[in-house]
Amino acid sequence: MKREALVVTCVGLNHRTAPVEEREKVAFSADDLPDALNRLHGELGNAVVISTCNRTELYATTAGGAHEADRLLDALAACKGTQLHSRLTY
Repeated sequence: MKREALVVTCVGLNHRTAPVEEREKVAFSADDLPDALNRLHGELGNAVVISTCNRTELYATTAGGAHEADRLLDALAACKGTQLHSRLTY
C-alpha cells in the first residue's frame, strides 16, 4: 500500500518581514491558543503555532504545493477574525 507523502509547511510573519500592524493581527496570547489550535486542527490536521512578541509562525502538515502557504496564512488569519494585507511581500 502506497502512502501519500506529507510535507511540513511553515508560514509566518516576523519583525524583519512584516510591519507591527500586520503582526498584531495574528498575535496569539496563551489564552487564545487553545481555541486557535482546535480550529486549526479541525481545518488542517496537525498544526503548531509559535507566537512571540516579534513573530507568529504556523507549522502544519500539508500535501505540498504552491497554494499551501496561502491556505495556511488564510487559516491563521481566520483564527483571529482578520485578513492579512499584501501578504506576498512578507
